[in-house]
Amino acid sequence: MNARAKRILIMGMIGALVVAAALFWIVSTLRTMPPTYPEGDVAIIELYTHLASRGDLSVGPYSRFIWNHPGPAYFYAGAPLYALTGHGFSLRWTVLILNLASVIAAVILLGKYGGRAYGLGLLAVFTLYFFRPDEEWPWLVLVDAWNPNVIIHPFVVLLVLCARLASGYANVLPWIVLVASFVVQTHIGNAATTASVVATAMLTYILRRAPRAPGAGWNCVTAFGVFVLLWGLPLLEQLRGGPDGNLARIVSFFTVPPSSLASPTTAESFNAFSYALQIPIRGTFDAPLSTTIVDFHQPAAAWAVLQLSLLVGLGAWAARARQTFRAVLCLVGLVAAAAAFWSISRVQGVLYGYLVYWILAISVVNTAVLVGSVMDWTAGAVGAVSRLRLRSAVLWPVVVAVFSIALTAQGVFALHDVQRWTLGTMNIYDTPVVRRMSAAIEADMQRHERHRPLIRTRQLAEGFPGVSAHMAGVVWQFHKAGIPLAVDDRWLFVFRSGFRSTGAEDVEYVFRGEPFNGARYREVVQLGLLVPHNFSLDFMKPLRYC
Repeated sequence: MNARAKRILIMGMIGALVVAAALFWIVSTLRTMPPTYPEGDVAIIELYTHLASRGDLSVGPYSRFIWNHPGPAYFYAGAPLYALTGHGFSLRWTVLILNLASVIAAVILLGKYGGRAYGLGLLAVFTLYFFRPDEEWPWLVLVDAWNPNVIIHPFVVLLVLCARLASGYANVLPWIVLVASFVVQTHIGNAATTASVVATAMLTYILRRAPRAPGAGWNCVTAFGVFVLLWGLPLLEQLRGGPDGNLARIVSFFTVPPSSLASPTTAESFNAFSYALQIPIRGTFDAPLSTTIVDFHQPAAAWAVLQLSLLVGLGAWAARARQTFRAVLCLVGLVAAAAAFWSISRVQGVLYGYLVYWILAISVVNTAVLVGSVMDWTAGAVGAVSRLRLRSAVLWPVVVAVFSIALTAQGVFALHDVQRWTLGTMNIYDTPVVRRMSAAIEADMQRHERHRPLIRTRQLAEGFPGVSAHMAGVVWQFHKAGIPLAVDDRWLFVFRSGFRSTGAEDVEYVFRGEPFNGARYREVVQLGLLVPHNFSLDFMKPLRYC
């Protein structure tokens, strides 16, 4: 064994020990955490992760349009840590690990394929992006388990991998299938953009280099195996469901959208598009989460036009200078931006902010390309290319290591803050109402000797059945406690078939989306729900005893 192989072996052993120690600490911490009582989407995400840990999930997160996103890859990624700990907070740790791996991999790969100047450019953009003076932003992008935000950083890696494939290297094809499948299954909003950049990369590869290149066949076979592994369950669910299968419902929705829903105008689409492109370089984060983006932001529009214009010029220059990877990276960025704008224009219904957040990943890569090019040209202009290369060969690993450590610390501190908010008295994720509602319903059932409740809600959203946030929390708490229950058939696309009514239900509860007021106060008090007078809740009451 030569010296290089020994160094690799030693580093591998050290890395394995560090990972094992970190995993042991995470599992021990989660097992000692008190139970939580989440509501809304957080409760549903925990429910889906629980189902995935039992191998009982074949679709992705639910959509308000009465179908699910294409696949369960996200929940199966979170299943191992959840199975080890049994705590819903484990999914935030999984998200942190995925984000750290994606960010660090993107920096290393871009520095390897495009040159260290490009790697440093991406590192600079990420530094501004993650360490901005905003209390909300770090935990929002690093440890947020909401599926629209989970795909952002893996999509950055996908863009870099697609550029590598387009420059003539098929060894990244299995990784492209893995990452592309993950982001599409987790949130279908970026499916058109993902398909566009992958198709562009494959077409460019075929045109530049024959598929008979060494290793191309083996990489195609491996990629096909990864595809079957990740898409087997969604395809099987579709075969069993037929016209009512999830993939069929998705296709039906996008081919024949409801006439009651209108798409945004071109101006609204460009406004949201340009705003998303500006997010990585903003000093603070003030984009709305679940509200519409309606204001026209002139600086954002100017930056969008400038960024894409510079990318066109840089791509043309790189192609003329025969810098293949840099040229195709610009091409991938432009194709991704065009497809993203088209995707926004095809949104059905209200254009919420969370529907466009993933587009900021495109801006991260495009901005890194521009910054890296400026660094390259500046170094060349002052005649310091050789010194830069010499120093970067030594400093590059150190800079990446320092950034990785700082980002990991940022993520751990963000998790600590979320844990404090979740378990504290002024929490925003662990709602006391869910805990009290669950206890009140269980006590009411015991008092009347009932054993299987039927949970219903009258809340509606955009003409489609909506799910009360507190209802979702109560259903999850009952399921976690092993208490059998059913939900109204209209919400089976959210809670899955395991909650289907069997006719054995002996009590019904309805959650209403009406505001809390004095007329309903007595019903709430009778169920033991003591809340402040100014607290609005989706209250529930016994509807009938069977």
